[in-house]
Amino acid sequence: MKNLKEYTDEDHLKQYLVSGLTMLSAIIVKKLIEYLWKAATDEEPPKNPASQKVGWQQAFLFTVLTGLLVSITKLFIRRNVAVELEEEFF
Repeated sequence: MKNLKEYTDEDHLKQYLVSGLTMLSAIIVKKLIEYLWKAATDEEPPKNPASQKVGWQQAFLFTVLTGLLVSITKLFIRRNVAVELEEEFF
């Protein structure tokens, strides 16, 4: 692992690109989950699963689906995009 002083501008640029792509992909995946939820259940997805108005089963399922798919997407982006950026540009 590098010391803070050893990071170059290229390292920082790569970190910014990966972070930006990770955030963008998380937003897209969440929107996709909301769309699929509505298509599958004919109901709006719970906007706040912690709300007392949302049943436990719905809250649990929505939270697990969102967390799992967003986490997998983030992992994919961090592992693969960082490697591709390194090979192509740096």
